[in-house]
Amino acid sequence: MKKMFKQKFLSAMLTSGILIVASHATAAVIAWGPVTAVTGDEAAEVSTAGVFEQGYNLSGDGDTSVVVINGDAYVNRDDFLPSNAGTFDAYPANNATTTSYEDLLSDVDFRGGRDNIGDVITLTDLNPGDEYLLQLWYSDDPAQTREIRVAGDEGLSTTPSLTNPSYVIGTFVADPGGAQDLNLLANDRGARLNGIQLRNTTIPEPSTLALLGLAFAGLAGSRRRSA
Repeated sequence: MKKMFKQKFLSAMLTSGILIVASHATAAVIAWGPVTAVTGDEAAEVSTAGVFEQGYNLSGDGDTSVVVINGDAYVNRDDFLPSNAGTFDAYPANNATTTSYEDLLSDVDFRGGRDNIGDVITLTDLNPGDEYLLQLWYSDDPAQTREIRVAGDEGLSTTPSLTNPSYVIGTFVADPGGAQDLNLLANDRGARLNGIQLRNTTIPEPSTLALLGLAFAGLAGSRRRSA
């Protein structure tokens, strides 16, 4: 009788825990590094940690071009921030080490109008429980002093502000829902953003590495026998 009650109690606890987690599926806390000034040096500024999964070259002009950086494709998106009204050169020409990196820094997606309303960008198709690195770029007209505050579930009050021009890197563990909200708020009118990259930095478990080793050993053995 006691054993049956214990099993039912544990089952109820597990079920309620899953429901609580599932209801909070798009907003993990992001641990941010320092905001770093952009100098245009692709090799020094574009992270290559882990495995590249998603990259976006943001613009506001409907451009469909793909920017390739370090062999990774940053697809164009002009719909992350609403009400944008075209595009402009946001980074000085011939000031980056590669034309691809210059292209990423030059196009900017922005909210039109004069209201500094917060915006949310949702990144999807994440593997729940995996560790991710998120990198954002903000570059604007050189005369602009706008700052863009960014945050995940930790709230906007204590998170870093992107200045013009700069980038920031954050890390998080994907929630069970497989999506991540990115909150943006400008100190002057609408938020602006140039580029986003998402990299999976999960380290395989030792058991997974062992299984891979056995698989490669078996493949090598079968090749020797067939020879």
